[in-house]
Amino acid sequence: MPIKYNSKKKKWCYGNQCIYNSRAKAVAASKAIHVNKNDVIDVVKSIDEDQRLFTCCVLRPDVVDAHGDIYSKETVEKAAYDFLEYSGQGNLMHIVNTDQVVVVESWVAKSTYDYGNGSVIEGDWMMTLHILDDGLWDLAKAGELRGLSVGCKGACEDIIDEES
Repeated sequence: MPIKYNSKKKKWCYGNQCIYNSRAKAVAASKAIHVNKNDVIDVVKSIDEDQRLFTCCVLRPDVVDAHGDIYSKETVEKAAYDFLEYSGQGNLMHIVNTDQVVVVESWVAKSTYDYGNGSVIEGDWMMTLHILDDGLWDLAKAGELRGLSVGCKGACEDIIDEES
């Protein structure tokens, strides 16, 4: 998708998203959408094409994530509840907030069950987005929009493997 300037909105655009205050932010968003697109990530995902709903796991407790971090069930639950209380806002690749994705469901799984193309595990933070933007919806259907991320900052502690 090309990056262009919308003189009526006085904003830079990437695809149908004319929300960026600078060309640099639009370029960053375009690059971020394609970061790691060749990586294989085991995500629970479901797409409802009739309603334009995208559902997947936001955060799974007690497993190492893509950044090498591990979150307890209690931390995942707190993150899920804090997101709804303090934000609830859709965001593209940790770069810019958007109203083109709307959070319509967010829950912490109370049991383990099959869902979409995977399994939800007790303690998983799951979320469903209604995707309004045609370009983002095309990315979701094509499998390029593959998951959600907490995009948080927090205090960390190193875990030392005593067996090494």
